Amino acid sequence: MGQTLFVYLCCPVAGVIKKIRVMKNNEITINKVESELNEMGLGHLPVELIMNGGDNEKTPCIKVTYGEGIFGNKMEELDRWFNLDLFLMFFRGRNNYLKLTADERSLITMHPQMWEREFLAGNTSK
Repeated sequence: MGQTLFVYLCCPVAGVIKKIRVMKNNEITINKVESELNEMGLGHLPVELIMNGGDNEKTPCIKVTYGEGIFGNKMEELDRWFNLDLFLMFFRGRNNYLKLTADERSLITMHPQMWEREFLAGNTSK
């Protein structure tokens, strides 16, 4: 066991195997996000994998674009602290808001999650 571990850590192929495993896990995460967004009716939102988008430029990131400009996307590093449910909570809390057009969203003067609550309670016009 000890010798195998030593060879695995010192072998240059081990790094390639780790990268392949990480890329496969990232693809699985991307597919899960796309699937969840489709179930919410937000399948039109593009989901991207950015390989060098993290703070240290080696960490891959997931990015979902829902609007324009710098504030029109949700981006998070796919590191050991990434949690799919927490990432998707952003979209669940704004589900109907994100289905609105950009013009309709620009008319709303409250926080998107507050608008969502009002919408679900039947207190908004849309």
